[in-house]
Amino acid sequence: MYSRIGSNNQFWGMILEKAFAKMKGSYASTDGGYITEGMTTLTGCPVFHFNSSEITDAAAFTAIKAANDLNYILGAGTAGGSDSTTNTCGIANGHAYTIISAFYLYDTDGTTVLHKLYMVRNPWGVDYFTGTWRATSGLWTTAFKAQVPHSVDPTDASGKDGIFFVTDSEFRTC
Repeated sequence: MYSRIGSNNQFWGMILEKAFAKMKGSYASTDGGYITEGMTTLTGCPVFHFNSSEITDAAAFTAIKAANDLNYILGAGTAGGSDSTTNTCGIANGHAYTIISAFYLYDTDGTTVLHKLYMVRNPWGVDYFTGTWRATSGLWTTAFKAQVPHSVDPTDASGKDGIFFVTDSEFRTC
């Protein structure tokens, strides 16, 4: 109940977070760290990192989509500051997020890519995102909702699972 994992019952991210906190001694000792540190420590795998100011929207989406298709563990973090404050998109500053998926929304024929989206999760299990594809956006047609991976309902505005959707053009700025 405390973890607020949502209806898909996937909680591997929280298990990794808990394991990393145990290795470090406490959650407090992990405060202010970077996603890459936890991923490298827990998996022993190489970690790729890029700063949003050093890559274009298209290059970021291409790289993240390719990693997503290979089932890599993906994360993102926001610029420094207090995580008790938010940026203009309603995203906490100085905070880490899980990228659940990078995917396309196609036209009704399923042939033309209309939108490139990231499915992102706040580990706090809350969503204050105010961007284009927020849960209350009128852009979520029945056809688009059906294309969302993992049977997630993008219009669930309860915010109980912390999942939200960011466009490729909003990703670097939000």
